[in-house]
Amino acid sequence: MATSRLCSIDNCGKPAMRRGWCKSHYYELRGGPACSVDGCTSAAIAKGLCDRHHKRLIHHGDPLRGGPFYGEPENFVENVVMPYEGDDCIIWPFATDASGYARVRNIQITRVICERHNGPAPSDLHQAAHSCGKGSSGCVTKSHLLWKTRAENEADKLIHGTDMRGNKHHAAKLTEDDVRYIRSQRGVQKQSELAALFSVSVPTISGIQTRNGGWSWLE
Repeated sequence: MATSRLCSIDNCGKPAMRRGWCKSHYYELRGGPACSVDGCTSAAIAKGLCDRHHKRLIHHGDPLRGGPFYGEPENFVENVVMPYEGDDCIIWPFATDASGYARVRNIQITRVICERHNGPAPSDLHQAAHSCGKGSSGCVTKSHLLWKTRAENEADKLIHGTDMRGNKHHAAKLTEDDVRYIRSQRGVQKQSELAALFSVSVPTISGIQTRNGGWSWLE
């Protein structure tokens, strides 16, 4: 039984097509124009696209759809993020978590970059904080990252205007003026009446008036 030869390029593992190379390496090494997709260094084989991006165009109608290729996020960190010495925000072009922060699977990318740039975190409780305030927009610029405690990071969010406290939170039912009014009615109006007035629970009213609720920071 005949066995298929593999590409002669180290660690490729794909079947050889011509000259001992797989299809992708054959087109890449024979020369010619590069793929028109920004950041892709493979040779174009059709419609100005490399083999991988051309397949995505056929399958998805867009050469950039379908998720990152294997190793692309790692290559982006090595070849784009770490060499960059400027101060503009580099926006992560791959997956993010629900809050918009760069993430690959269960790995928080900003922690990886912060450790590469600043050394290990002083403790497990330290967070990779953004001096630009654009972490939730996917910024991964290494010079914008530094280790801070949760308290320091939350204080920075107040400065940047990116905190989600009070009525900035997407699920907030009350405004700051509502909370001030509820506090002013302590001992004047029944908590049950205030709860009905603002469509919240009695424990919520109690927490606001005793400053044990989620609005304890508000003067």
